[in-house]
Amino acid sequence: MDIFDEAREILAQAGWIAYFTRFQPPNKEVTIEFLQNLQNGQSMVRGRKITVLDAVIAEVSGLPAEGPVWAGNRLKFHDAIEAFRDEGQELIKKGKGLRPSSLREPWGELA
Repeated sequence: MDIFDEAREILAQAGWIAYFTRFQPPNKEVTIEFLQNLQNGQSMVRGRKITVLDAVIAEVSGLPAEGPVWAGNRLKFHDAIEAFRDEGQELIKKGKGLRPSSLREPWGELA
């Protein structure tokens, strides 16, 4: 995975490196089959039954099973940017995001 050293450090501190290193090129057929067969927390892909549980997703993704739940919850933009804001810092909106120059380092350079 080719990423900036600064980004790798941030991802490592957040515990996300394992997740990103598990990415493989997407397989459209498998993805569609999984989604078409998904019912009641289970799916069938290529004849294999897949149970969709928090613990299974955590094991496959390498992410912890505990923490904030993001799927299914709409997060307001204002709430999402709080992780990037220092006390007293004003973040400037630009389009649907933020102006990178208003972010503290290393976020500004990475953005």
